[in-house]
Amino acid sequence: GIIGREIFWPLARSNEYKASSPGSSSVPLEISSTTAETPPDVPELPHWPHLRKLNIEYIPLTPQGGALVTRQGVDKALLNQLYESAARAAQQMPALEEMGLMARSNTMGPVNLPWFEYRVSKKDCVARAVMFGFQPIDDVMMLWEGAAARHTGRQMGGLVREFRPRATFD
Repeated sequence: GIIGREIFWPLARSNEYKASSPGSSSVPLEISSTTAETPPDVPELPHWPHLRKLNIEYIPLTPQGGALVTRQGVDKALLNQLYESAARAAQQMPALEEMGLMARSNTMGPVNLPWFEYRVSKKDCVARAVMFGFQPIDDVMMLWEGAAARHTGRQMGGLVREFRPRATFD
């Protein structure tokens, strides 16, 4: 199905948390800290205390009609928003071992589709974020650092980042 950042994180009524309009890629990314915070107008944060694995395959469209990926490339603002909300949600999943976000399309022909993988090794006290085809901005990766700190117990160096340009699919 289609995916938007609201699948993970509640959207408030204020402008800074509103999703983009269809076709818009100029939505500013508002990141206020590296830990989960309750957006204005939202009574309580979501919490998934027992969720260990979450892998989502999605068509690269938002509920508002925005395209995360076109033949010209990825919409960086929309993908950063999606990865931001996933990181904030991961911070509310204390048992999380694995999360994957994989874009899929049978209709777009050969395009480079983004894929994000997050895995925690409790044994080694390290989490690994592997990004294919798109690398989130540093502020978003700091949110993933915060998730790794919660999952590994390490305040520094708990997240290993790996970026791989992805081969084009046919």
